Amino acid sequence: MNAVRQFCVDTLELLTTCSKDVWAKTFVDRRMEFARTFANDLTFSTSHGVDFFTNVIACLDGEMEWDEKGHLGDNFRKLIKRNL
Repeated sequence: MNAVRQFCVDTLELLTTCSKDVWAKTFVDRRMEFARTFANDLTFSTSHGVDFFTNVIACLDGEMEWDEKGHLGDNFRKLIKRNL
């Protein structure tokens, strides 16, 4: 399994097991770690919301195609393409 997909799988597992009082902090911390580790200066829109990690996995697995228009959508597709 590639590193990006594994990071997302691990994050989703962590988010399902952490307590509600630290869920938001955990999500933001993991999202920032993802950006620093894998984004390579690409920025993404906030349209993913809390589904960001699920969306990455679904796109990597070919279960979903990200169709957001514009620069930020293009950046997300670049991330996916780089990590297939």
